[in-house]
Amino acid sequence: MSLRRLTYLHVGRLIIIGSLCVAGMFVLGTENVLVTYAIVGLVAVLYTPFSLLWMNRRPDSRAPVWTILLLDSLLLGVIVHLAGGVDGPMAVSMALPPLAAGLLLGQRGGLGVALECIVILTGSAWLEVNGIQVRFGSPLMAALRNKGEVLLTIRYAGLRTFVHACLLTSAGLISGYLSETLRKQAGRLQVVLDALRESQATADEILNSMTDGVVVVDTAGRPIRVNPAARLCLGLTGEDWKAGLRTSPVQGLLTDFLEKGSGPEQSDLSVGGRVLECRVSGFRNEQGDFSGAVAVFSDVTEVRSLRADLEEKEKMAVLGRLSATMAHEIRNPLASISGSIQLLRSKPLEAGGEERLMSLIVRESGRVSEILEGYLELARPARAFSRERIDLVALLEEALDLARRSMDDGGVELVLEAGARPVMEGSRARLTQVFGNLIRNAIEATEQRPDGRVVVRVGTEQYPGSGCDAVVRVVDNGCGIDPERLETIMDPFISSKDSGTGLGLYIARRAAEDHGGAISFESSPGRGTTVTVRLPLSHASKDTAT
Repeated sequence: MSLRRLTYLHVGRLIIIGSLCVAGMFVLGTENVLVTYAIVGLVAVLYTPFSLLWMNRRPDSRAPVWTILLLDSLLLGVIVHLAGGVDGPMAVSMALPPLAAGLLLGQRGGLGVALECIVILTGSAWLEVNGIQVRFGSPLMAALRNKGEVLLTIRYAGLRTFVHACLLTSAGLISGYLSETLRKQAGRLQVVLDALRESQATADEILNSMTDGVVVVDTAGRPIRVNPAARLCLGLTGEDWKAGLRTSPVQGLLTDFLEKGSGPEQSDLSVGGRVLECRVSGFRNEQGDFSGAVAVFSDVTEVRSLRADLEEKEKMAVLGRLSATMAHEIRNPLASISGSIQLLRSKPLEAGGEERLMSLIVRESGRVSEILEGYLELARPARAFSRERIDLVALLEEALDLARRSMDDGGVELVLEAGARPVMEGSRARLTQVFGNLIRNAIEATEQRPDGRVVVRVGTEQYPGSGCDAVVRVVDNGCGIDPERLETIMDPFISSKDSGTGLGLYIARRAAEDHGGAISFESSPGRGTTVTVRLPLSHASKDTAT
């Protein structure tokens, strides 16, 4: 039981009993009730220190409270009895002890003290019915008793006692119910407050232990919270750290965010030679109203420096791999060219030998040129190129004728199937390179088969989102491609051929993408490969290509 409630109990009881005694002596006359009311007041005062001592020694016990409430009920009963009993004006004051008991002891205490008060009022009524009453009793009951109406007097006294009993019982039960309800709600509120306090302590601990700086401001830009990491990053020391925060670039970001209502997702700030990566966002209260902004920033100076060093090392590593691959790829054809020239200079050759060596030199020189062009294409960024109207069927016929002339024998059948004659805009040289590369790869995949066949199909198809596109499929019945290689087959430096550079398909993909198209592969090992090239048509031919 709280000390405040016990203090209110002692002060209140002394005030009420003292007031009733003074009022009774003033109304009834000091010559009639002075001694009795003085004794009542003296008992109430003298019992107070005893009760306080008892409560101090047994703070958890309810016995002192029960005792003092029961004693006060008896003292109030004396005051009420002398002032007219159950029919007197002070009878209603008997409801005060049950009210106090209900508040302090709950419903059980309120009901117990109410029963004692009822017994006291019943005893007062019995005394008055039997004439054992001072002269300040009820005039009505005195008149009925003088006329011999005993039964009527008893009924009247019983009715008044019943009414007061109902009042006292209701006062004790209602006050007890309200007290218990209030106590339960107070307990729940305390649990919520404890949880909130614990959550706030946890949040404070987390915020203070964060290595990232956090600055929280309200809608006016005033700082609400700044964690130690933020003070360290911004150099905010001493009692005047708020002035330093107002002049910091973080405060400038927060102010712009509050004024505009939005801002960049991430910003880099320079503070004292350090680089801070800062993110700003707003927050709202439980009602959904905008309440301020929060800035979270990290010192990324060392991370940025390490990242720059790593990128530089990666560039040098790529350059080293590129140089080594280029040197390896160029060494072989240069060795062939050098050997052929030495043979031409050293001794006379048999018939046709000189022509074969010259053809070898030309072929290997072309290979060197192709390797160098591939590496230049790999290093060259995407750029604009001149466009011209191109008849894809005619371009593919030229590519197939060139492939037939370059084959050593006619072991592979080359077929062109044109379902349409699409016209597009693009670079003839780059597209010739694309289809020449794909056709050459298909020939190499099928030249070991006795029935090797490469079919180039041309047509148009509708694609979602891009309309009608030209589609060229290069289909062979060669050895096929393993499934695990399909995902990386167009990456640079990936080749299954001993003499390959791994750049042909990569360059073809780059050229198709520069034209707004794409290349895809479908293959089954041992059954062949289908390469699909999709290219957007020119506006003039979209209406006629079917």
